[in-house]
Amino acid sequence: LRLPPPGKERRQSVAGERESRPASADLDEPGQRRFEALRTWRLEQARGQGVPPYVVFHDRTLIEIAAHQPRNLEALGGVAGVGQAKLERYGEALLAVLASLEEGP
Repeated sequence: LRLPPPGKERRQSVAGERESRPASADLDEPGQRRFEALRTWRLEQARGQGVPPYVVFHDRTLIEIAAHQPRNLEALGGVAGVGQAKLERYGEALLAVLASLEEGP
């Protein structure tokens, strides 16, 4: 029997450890609410376009948006994962989602 190389086993265990704690766990409670609202918005966008949600934005990008709370297109464009095309396509809608959360229920 041949065993897998030691490096490969290590990478798998590290990846498994990373998956046990979601990246959004670093957000405070309001940040978590923003993240969940952004995920809901992303799912609606993805379904409307017939694509997987990660094509619209990755979770890491939504976490960054939830954490930084950009208030204008310039600030939103500074978030990693928000390029010019996505800024033009989704920017105003994302800012609207964030603004609606500030207003409260």
